[in-house]
Formats: sequence, structure tokens, C-alpha cells
Amino acid sequence: PLKYSWPPLVAGLFACVFGVAVQAQSAAPGLFADANTADADIRYDQPAEVARYRYVEVDLGLLPGREQEADGATPEITFNLFSDVNFIGVVKRVEKSPETGTAWIGELKGKAGGSFTLVVLEDTFIAHIASTSGIFEVSYAADGLYRVVQIDQSEFRDHPEGTYEHLLDNLPLDGAMPQGDVGSQADSGSVIDIMVAYTDDARAAEGSTAAMKARIALAVTETNQSYVNAGVVPRLRLVHVEEYSYAETGNLQTDLNRFRGSGDGYFDTIHSLRN
Repeated sequence: PLKYSWPPLVAGLFACVFGVAVQAQSAAPGLFADANTADADIRYDQPAEVARYRYVEVDLGLLPGREQEADGATPEITFNLFSDVNFIGVVKRVEKSPETGTAWIGELKGKAGGSFTLVVLEDTFIAHIASTSGIFEVSYAADGLYRVVQIDQSEFRDHPEGTYEHLLDNLPLDGAMPQGDVGSQADSGSVIDIMVAYTDDARAAEGSTAAMKARIALAVTETNQSYVNAGVVPRLRLVHVEEYSYAETGNLQTDLNRFRGSGDGYFDTIHSLRN
């Protein structure tokens, strides 16, 4: 049989040219880029549940809008979280509202059960990416910078038994009307309006007011998605957020009592806002 051998130079050029072509077709731009933190004012005490972290910049221009979804396309986002962690996210739904900004919800390609939720509110980004190989969060760190963390769930600890056993004391649990007595003006319960109040301590820990609002929006979006996954009918609708100047005591029981109490000088306007 006839045998052919490529000259080494030709063979090398062939491999390089076609290798570059294949790479260019398959590699989508990553959402994150390494950030220079030399001049950034960042204070971070790494919690026990954070296995590792890095600082990045986020290219918001790579996030697909409703137009792509309406065209019948299935937009994809490359999550280059760490050098050894890269996911392709397939966008299943894009939601927009004045209260919760824009949210991208989808699945991780080739990762059974993998999911992601991204939120951009007031130009501030936050993300939660979950897979069987790791749980990750991307959140605001400083002006223009974000922190990618991998969460080690084994480091989460339950509070000792009895620590918060009195949290439900004195709640007005006996004031609910029987279902038959609610009357014709009762709604279906399919939408639950919620207000979120937070302290200035919480906002400072989050980094900014926009970052705090983005985290609240992420929580609402993920809660609604969990309802969808579980076949639960109601949906949460965020109607208001409010910041309060309050020095947290570090005791949840004390802070909660002050929050739900009235006429004690703490959070006194919260009840009228709720009503």
C-alpha cells in the first residue's frame, strides 16, 4: 500500500491552523476577568464556609436580553469561576421588573441538576451557581469589583439546641380567620406581597445600598424558582425595601423583639409601612 508522510513543518502548520479554528468556534467569552485589586479598598475576613475566593470584573455586556430569547435562541453564558471551574449556563428564562431588576435563570450544560440565578439591579450584579461539584456565589466587593467564592457547605453549623427556642414566643398565632369567613374580597393567595427591611449594619456588610438590594432581589427570585420547581402555586412580589439605622446587638432574640415590637423606639415606623 502507498504511504504518505507530511513534512514536519507542514504537519505543524496544519495542526496549528485547524486547532485555532476549532478553539475559536467552541470557546465563548468568559463572563469574568481577573481583577487588579492593588488599589481597591477591600476588607474581607474569610468565613469558615468559604473554601476559596478570587476577585473579578464582570462583563455585563455578555448577558443576553429578552430579544435573544424572543428570537427562539437558547443563549449560553460561560461561567469561568476559577481556573479549574468552568460551566456553560443555558438561559431558560429572563425576568424583568422595577423591584427586582433583571434576572437570568437557567441550567448548567452537561451538569445534571446544576442551576444558576443571576440578577442585575441598578447596575450591580449578583449570582448563585449550584452544581453537584460545588456551590458558588459572585457578589459585590468594591467599586467595579466582585468576589467569587466557593462555599463549603460542610462548614455550616446548626445552632446549639435551645439557642433560639423563644423566637416564636408571643407571636399572634391565634388571629387567623377561618377560611370560610374571609368573604368575597379575599384574594386567591397566588401572590404574596412582601417588604424587606434591613439595618445599616447589614448594608455596610454588603458593601452598598445597590448591592443590598441586589441580594434581596436574588433571594426573591430564587424563592420563586424553588416554588416553580416544587409545583407550589404562590409567588412572592417584592413591593418595598427599607433601611433602618440600628446598631445590631448580636443577639437575634433581642433584635427580633425590637423589630416586631411597637412604641419602644426601635423600628417604630415598620408597622405603618407594612400596613
